[in-house]
Amino acid sequence: MCPELQYTLNRLVRGVASSRVTARKGFYATLVGLLSAFSFLTVEDVLAALKKELHSANSSKSVRFILFYLVVYET
Repeated sequence: MCPELQYTLNRLVRGVASSRVTARKGFYATLVGLLSAFSFLTVEDVLAALKKELHSANSSKSVRFILFYLVVYET
């Protein structure tokens, strides 16, 4: 994966953890679009970004959103 795509994935994962609901929705929608557009991105890529970027307990809701996408759209 190119560095720009890795940065974008990491940034979107961090954005989904935003404390602002409207920002979180926007980052989530963009993350879904990114994963749809770049079908070679794997579940492992997203989980690695989650592990790297989300450290606090406050991000558990964001992790659930992302994992929901992975379960629904990747199966």
